[in-house]
Amino acid sequence: MSFFIISKIRSSFDALLQKVTNDIMEKIEVELGKEETFLIVDKELKEVSGMVMILNETDNQDEIIKSLEQIRKSMINFMIGKGKILNINHKGLNDKLVITQIFFNDDENLIYKSFQIPRGWFMTIRILDNKVWEKVLDGKLRGFSWAGKARKVY
Repeated sequence: MSFFIISKIRSSFDALLQKVTNDIMEKIEVELGKEETFLIVDKELKEVSGMVMILNETDNQDEIIKSLEQIRKSMINFMIGKGKILNINHKGLNDKLVITQIFFNDDENLIYKSFQIPRGWFMTIRILDNKVWEKVLDGKLRGFSWAGKARKVY
C-alpha cells in the first residue's frame, strides 16, 4: 500500500513540475557568445563561469527578468529536458561543452572563488574543444547568452 502512495505522489509531483516548466519556458538554449563577460576563466581546467540570467538586469534585448522564481523555473526547465542545448553563437549543438556546475543564487551576498555572484542563474562549463578554448582566450567568446520561447503572463 505504501509503495502505491509513494508512486502516486511521485507521479503527481512530476506532472506538476512539468506543467510549471511548460508554462514558463517552452525552450531554453544557452550559448557561449560575445555579449556578456565571464566572471571566471579557469585556464588550468579550461572552464568558464558566469551568469546566464541575472535578476533585475537589462539584457541585450532590453528585457528585464524581475522574478527569481522565473529564473529558477527557467534553469530547472533547461536541466530536465527541453534544454541542455549548448552551442556557439546559437549555431548547432556542441557536445564538447560540458556543464560542470549550475546553481540558482538567491543570496545578495554570495561570494564564490572571491567573486560576488549576482542573484540569478550561475553556470560553469568545461570546454573540451581546443578551437573554442582559443576563442575564449582571444576574447572572441566572452560570456553566456540564452535564448528561449516564453509565454506572456498578464
